[in-house]
Amino acid sequence: RGLVAIDASIGRSRAYAAFERLARATFATFVEIDEEERAAWSQGDDKSSLRLYEVAGPRGRLAPAPRVVLMGPCGCGKTRVGRALAAALGLPFLEGDEFHPPENVAKMASGEPLDDTDRRPWLAALAGALKNEAGAVAACSALKRSYRATFDADTYFVFLDAPEAVVLERVRQRGGHYMPPSLVA
Repeated sequence: RGLVAIDASIGRSRAYAAFERLARATFATFVEIDEEERAAWSQGDDKSSLRLYEVAGPRGRLAPAPRVVLMGPCGCGKTRVGRALAAALGLPFLEGDEFHPPENVAKMASGEPLDDTDRRPWLAALAGALKNEAGAVAACSALKRSYRATFDADTYFVFLDAPEAVVLERVRQRGGHYMPPSLVA
C-alpha cells in the first residue's frame, strides 16, 4: 500500500483525466483520501488542488507490463513518485539522471544548460534501457515533444508539475546533486 499525491490544479482537464484512467487501470486499489487527511499533506498554497490517493496493486497482471516515463521539470518529484509507482507495480525504476554522460553532468554542474545535441545520447541511452525492460518506470524531464519521440510509441508519459517557487526550493534543499538552482527555469 502507498499514497500518491497529485496537484490537480489543472482541474479535471484531459491530462488529469488521463492520469486517473491509467491509475485506475493499473492499481487494484485507487481511492481518493478525504479532505481532512490530505490537508496534512498540503504545502499551504495547494490546499484546494492537492489530491491524495491510497494505492495498492497492481491490478492483476498487466499484459504487456507498462513502460512509463514520469516527466517534468527538475524538482517536481519524478524520482520520488517514480520509485513509489515502480514499487507498487513491481517494476524496475530507471533514474534518468544516471544515464547522462559525464560531459553532461559536468556541464550542468558548472551552471550551463544542456542543448538538444547534449541531450541526444542521454535520451537514446535511457530510451534503450527502457525498451530492454519488459516493463519499467523511468524519470526523465522529456519536456519537448522531440525528446519524447525518442521513446517507443507504447510508452506512457505522465507529466508532473509544481509551481516554479516549489521546484526551486526543492532543488535548493537537495544535497549531493549536480543540478544547481540556477538551471531551474
